[in-house]
Amino acid sequence: MKKERVYISGRMSGEERSCYLARFARAAELLETAGYKAVNPTKFLPCRWLWVSRLMGYTLTLLYDLWRLSHCDRVYLIPGWMESRGACVESFYAYKMRIKRIPQDLKDEIDKRMEKFIIKQEKYEKEKV
Repeated sequence: MKKERVYISGRMSGEERSCYLARFARAAELLETAGYKAVNPTKFLPCRWLWVSRLMGYTLTLLYDLWRLSHCDRVYLIPGWMESRGACVESFYAYKMRIKRIPQDLKDEIDKRMEKFIIKQEKYEKEKV
């Protein structure tokens, strides 16, 4: 049986690169533990090599992300996603293309774990400064 592909969406702009990379990796880990195939946009070419992202610009990078999202069965929105222009666009696009979100009970469980991870991460970043 083929695993459903879940696109991970969340805030990147305005965040430290190490922070959003860790958040997306943690979300991917939790989704894969739940039996899904996680599609992590931080692993896409524009995110992996920042010079490609700068060359493509924000709009082309977002269009590339939407193209990748269109090949997924579901979407997962990392807590705090509404603060991200790109994640809002991805959420709206998923809604219009009838790409489902992950089941609510699983979303609640993953959100709880992600929120703990984010709090721990923010605490670590404050102590680092």
